[in-house]
Amino acid sequence: MSIIATQYRHARRPAGDRTFRNGSTGLAMFAVNVILVLAALQVAAETLVVQDLPGDGTDISAGADGSIWLVGYDSTDKDRDLYRWTELGWERIAGDGFRIAVDPEGNPWVLEGDGDVKHLENGIWVEKPGRGTDIAVGANGEVWMVGWYNDLLDTDRNPENRDIYRWTGSAWEEVDGGAVRIAVAPDGTPWILNDDGRLRQRVNGEWVPVDGRATDLGIGSDGTVWVTTLTDDWGEDGKLARLEGTNWINQTRSSAAVTVDPTGMPWFTMGDGDVYRGLGYEGRLSTPVVQPGQVELSFFTATGASYLVQVRRDLGLPWTELQRVTGNGSLMTVTDTPPAEARTSFYGVLIE
Repeated sequence: MSIIATQYRHARRPAGDRTFRNGSTGLAMFAVNVILVLAALQVAAETLVVQDLPGDGTDISAGADGSIWLVGYDSTDKDRDLYRWTELGWERIAGDGFRIAVDPEGNPWVLEGDGDVKHLENGIWVEKPGRGTDIAVGANGEVWMVGWYNDLLDTDRNPENRDIYRWTGSAWEEVDGGAVRIAVAPDGTPWILNDDGRLRQRVNGEWVPVDGRATDLGIGSDGTVWVTTLTDDWGEDGKLARLEGTNWINQTRSSAAVTVDPTGMPWFTMGDGDVYRGLGYEGRLSTPVVQPGQVELSFFTATGASYLVQVRRDLGLPWTELQRVTGNGSLMTVTDTPPAEARTSFYGVLIE
């Protein structure tokens, strides 16, 4: 038996915060040993389901190995505690800093409050030359930095472009242009934010504009780009947005700093120090798990929202109710037991 899974929604806005867009989602046919991916065009919501994490922080960074590091929260002191995420919570690590970027092996590069650079190597902080105000590492190990200017706290509120540098392995090589923030794509391509919030990426030795304005950006090892959008005031939290093709998919959530883990999910902090991680998108079916005689359907939910899981055994048949569930703010799983004669099953999740 093969299983076809898709997700769909009413055109009207469901209760609570929802963000609607036009775009493509996956329509996938699953067999025990074969996966055939087809394209389906539909009106779809993309509402990020998040988890509120313990602790407070400011800058945050994800490594290509999945490790997450956090700079603690302090509104006045530029030298702040450093933490590494474990499934039990944040683990305090010796050292301090103001900006952080994690390399593919999970070792952070840190800028201290005075802009000095250090890198954690074999458990020891090793000082590096130069001074900076922002730093980023790509999944391929490329390290880029925005140079020093005056005072870190001041430039957060009244940013000015600074010089841009690439790490050669022993020194910083200056590159043309100026920036306030920087991120690095998996192939080592840098993306920058200018002091007016404009985005650019490096293409064939030139800075090429990217639509949109932001105050922070992060790029995952899978290439997913998330930003904190620019408001009227650089020092205010902006809305989270994800780049899909050439379009920004806005979220209802706000952030101050954002990073992206290897699955493309954002981890972000807010101006008051609150820390969150993205879990998935509300109502979007994960790849069905096919067991002998049954199919497990999983999707993320919002707390208190109502969902109708439906099924049809043939494209010529109407949708029928499989199960109604009430969201709990996390991943939920619904199980179907198809009849023995069913050759194909189609599944959908409706946010009521």
